[in-house]
This record gives sequence, structure tokens and C-alpha cells, in this order.
Amino acid sequence: MGADINYSCCFFGHRDTAMLDVSKKLKCEIEKLITEKNVKKFYFGGYGNFDKLAALNTKELKGIYNNLEMIYIPAYLSALKAHKDYIQTMFDYTLYPDGLEFVPKKFAILKRNDWIINQCKYGIFYITHDYGGAYRSFEKAKRAGMNIINLAEF
Repeated sequence: MGADINYSCCFFGHRDTAMLDVSKKLKCEIEKLITEKNVKKFYFGGYGNFDKLAALNTKELKGIYNNLEMIYIPAYLSALKAHKDYIQTMFDYTLYPDGLEFVPKKFAILKRNDWIINQCKYGIFYITHDYGGAYRSFEKAKRAGMNIINLAEF
């Protein structure tokens, strides 16, 4: 686990999340973590609507709370080239977990998500059903003792 785990947050949600339904609530929860829990580091996977919405809201709040770090964690090295402009515009830097390049592509997102979970004390989720990768990460985060905010109670 990272040395500053107590001040770190990650995001997981279904890739098809309806962005307008969640945006205001998401921004409010991010801001609460910043102001009430002193969270400064935010980890992003960058896949799907919920990840993009989390990044947009955090970036907007970074304009107010300028000491925030936004870190992109790709599951595949190829994403760095394919999404170069988006990554450079949205995030402060990129980390690629050690050994992830040796994980079969089929399991790379799951392994990357596990790595992210181990870096964070807080997680903001949007989980509406009990299947899929976001749900798997939700369950793993609960078992790891992460402080979880689920924007979609189900």
C-alpha cells in the first residue's frame, strides 16, 4: 500500500452509467472527501462513462483545490498512445503497475483495478447490479476495508 493511502480515492462504476444522473452527486462526494478527509490523490482507470465523469468532476474541483493529484492508471500500455491527448489534458501523470505487462490481456483490467484498490482508503462507486468488473472491484474493495461511497444504492 502507498504511504499516503489515507489521502487517496479511486472510482469504479459501470461503463454505461448515465452521466447526467450522477454528475452532481459525484462532484459533491469528491468535494466532501477533499474538504472533510483531506484527500489529495485521485486514481482513474479511464474506461467508460463513470470514469470519464469522475475525471471531469475532479478536474473541475482541481481548479478550486489546486493541490490535488490526478493519476491515470492504464490497464494496457497501448492505451497511453491511443489516448495520449486525453491523458495529457486530464491527468497530472500516469502510473503503470509493475508486472501488469505480463498479465494476459483478458485479466489486465481486473489486475489493474486490484492494484488501484490497494492504493486507496476511499472509493466512490456507481454500482447498480451484482455482475461485471465494476461490481467485482466493489466487492474486493469492501473486503479490503475501503471506505466506500456507492452513488447508486441497489
